[in-house]
Amino acid sequence: MRDFAAGLTDIPKFGSTKLVRFLRRGGFLKKGRYISEPTEKAKGLLDVRRVYTDEGNSYRQVFVTEEGVRVFTDMIKAEYEDFGPWEIRSIYRD
Repeated sequence: MRDFAAGLTDIPKFGSTKLVRFLRRGGFLKKGRYISEPTEKAKGLLDVRRVYTDEGNSYRQVFVTEEGVRVFTDMIKAEYEDFGPWEIRSIYRD
């Protein structure tokens, strides 16, 4: 998800933290025990994979699928065009 958020160069100051909050607000992610987990609504858009480090350790990681890249990019760009960067930032103050 960090790579996907970094790829959104059209939207200034939009990083992985804002992406996670955006997806939680939209009902695509829920807070799990250790990581945010995709919901049923995110089926086919987000998935979980196991990543292995050089030391042999592994951890679960949520990633955006190819279909998810298209869908979420359109959603985020539409919200940015409608509300601007201020709205995207202010929504996350819970």
